[in-house]
Amino acid sequence: MLRIIGGEQRGRKIDVPAGGQVRPPTDRVRQAIFNLLRRLVPGRPAFDLFAGSGALGLEALSRGAAHATLVENDARVAATLRRNVAHLHYEHAATIVVADVYRWIDRSAAWPAGPAVVLIAPPYAHFERRRDDLERLWGLLVRDTPNDTAIVIQAPQDFDRESLPDGADWELRRYGQTQVVIGQTCRTRDANSPSP
Repeated sequence: MLRIIGGEQRGRKIDVPAGGQVRPPTDRVRQAIFNLLRRLVPGRPAFDLFAGSGALGLEALSRGAAHATLVENDARVAATLRRNVAHLHYEHAATIVVADVYRWIDRSAAWPAGPAVVLIAPPYAHFERRRDDLERLWGLLVRDTPNDTAIVIQAPQDFDRESLPDGADWELRRYGQTQVVIGQTCRTRDANSPSP
């Protein structure tokens, strides 16, 4: 079990999928993320990629996000996610997408006209085995999301900032074995220039 640590649902508990396949951010890391985001959550849509239990997206809703899109690849994990959404009565404010994040970002992602909050907590194995996919994902987010979108990545302690794309102001903070990477998109895109 996890608890929501801030906002209107503070103290409410949510389930973590059984079997150990999901490693949600600790209370300390979630608190750090939302302390760094501060004013950037209320009123904005949130996207929780690799959602797992939904700990980040549901925390964003509790703290005033306008809507949360929760993308999770594993149908069994998504069943727990649905229960958590229902338990907090966020059915009206959350959309659950059962899909591979890397394919979803290519085919289905529809970004809002205004700035959003994108929360990314991939399995740590992806930083070794799917690093190219992750770097491409970050690049697409910086390229395609509206300016001033906040992007947060939960990464292992040996994460190297050199893999982060240009087009966002990045800041790294270490909390034990975890690094929190936060950036705000700030690129200036020429509408006549070709997409990368």
